[in-house]
Amino acid sequence: MSKILIVDDDEGIISILKEILTRKNYEVVSANNGQEGYEKAKETIPDLAIVDIMMPVMNGYDLCEKLKIDPSTKHIPIIMLTAKDMGDDIDKALEKKADWYIVKPPDGKYLVRKIESLLKREQT
Repeated sequence: MSKILIVDDDEGIISILKEILTRKNYEVVSANNGQEGYEKAKETIPDLAIVDIMMPVMNGYDLCEKLKIDPSTKHIPIIMLTAKDMGDDIDKALEKKADWYIVKPPDGKYLVRKIESLLKREQT
């Protein structure tokens, strides 16, 4: 069973994502800000992380960059999740080495397909 870390300061989004992912038999771990997300990633080494951009303490861009620099977490695929659908945000997310970018609220089927694709890519 693959483990997915969700990092978002919106409990409603975390609940929605947990429901979608547990139905597909993923183990889900969550955090409410970037710093907590970094600590959970180091502690649990998830197979994939879904990270909100706009968060307190440490934003998603900084978390993504920190995870991709750390030798113990740099292999983790990251999907950036945000309410903003702007080209500059997408460019910045990809510049920080995010693997994909999805706008809130996420389409469950599309999200699961993208997760499956990224997990398969990591296995090869």
